[in-house]
Amino acid sequence: MHETLKTWCVILGILAVVVGAGTWSDRHPDQLIWYGRVGSILVGLASVCGLLALTYRRDKAFDYLYGQVGKYLDRGGLCFGFAFGVNDGAATLNLFFQNRFDRPCETVVALRQVPGWMEVNDQNEVQVSFACPGGAFGVVEIPFGVPQQFQGKTQKYYVGASTMFPEGKGVQLRFRNALPVRSDLQMQSGMREGVAVGGAALGMIAIVGKETVELTFPENVRETFDEGAQIKTSILRELDAAAKR
Repeated sequence: MHETLKTWCVILGILAVVVGAGTWSDRHPDQLIWYGRVGSILVGLASVCGLLALTYRRDKAFDYLYGQVGKYLDRGGLCFGFAFGVNDGAATLNLFFQNRFDRPCETVVALRQVPGWMEVNDQNEVQVSFACPGGAFGVVEIPFGVPQQFQGKTQKYYVGASTMFPEGKGVQLRFRNALPVRSDLQMQSGMREGVAVGGAALGMIAIVGKETVELTFPENVRETFDEGAQIKTSILRELDAAAKR
């Protein structure tokens, strides 16, 4: 909704410029032309003020995610980004996330290696599902092995996600711009969308968007991960703590 309002402000601003250019170029204005001149000025000012207000709107909860990964991705109100971590020589692909809204959501995130890039290991596709309380900040730690010849190098991945808010979104807490991520939900008809939502709830997702991320693999880590290693999801900050700046 936030980005939609900003888009409308830009559209109205452009229309105001076009109407203003046409009316002010008239050397013999009548009453209608004067209405157009005044209206274009008022609409132009309103669109600029609205855009500035939306762009610099103050967050109601601290943006921990930006401090962790910098510019991040967004799927329907659940924001996320990636960073590798190393613990005792074992690499983990960390998916940091934070909920924009004050009500809980359920999310599936998937990564798939871009065809034509190097095949690092059998983890050419990674998919995780997790729940995030309202306004919370957390991380999903994914065990990741990196063969020696690929350590320190960069790989490109497609990224897709699906997010559901079972109780509705509620109040928006953070307003920083993010790169929107698509999934098959936006590419289907209403009937097919219902099936896709059910699939997302079961942990299935089809990546059809063109959003990509580049991940640089860590160095001096194990080439494989332990068979018993588990994907771990942790909530690092709850809403009550995050709201206290």
